Amino acid sequence: IMESQIKGIISEAVLANDPETIMICFELLSKLFKNIIDNPKEPKFRQFNSENQHLKAKVLNIPQISLLIEIIGYCESETKGILVISDDLLCNIEICYD
Repeated sequence: IMESQIKGIISEAVLANDPETIMICFELLSKLFKNIIDNPKEPKFRQFNSENQHLKAKVLNIPQISLLIEIIGYCESETKGILVISDDLLCNIEICYD
């Protein structure tokens, strides 16, 4: 994955959504990503529940952000609705967080 690809998707999200919506989305993503960066060995921070109504409404309902989450390496775990990122893809989180 290339940094330019990530930044392109983020730019598309900004252009396609109203400022308040995208700000709330980025605040939540920032918290999720910061937890991973601060605690990379802690499995609970490398996953989230895609069925969570708050995340669905504020983050996952933005098509570009759903694509971003997939591109950076999140995939569904054995537990339905739980998206997880593997150790070898954590560097993608750092690109997004910057």
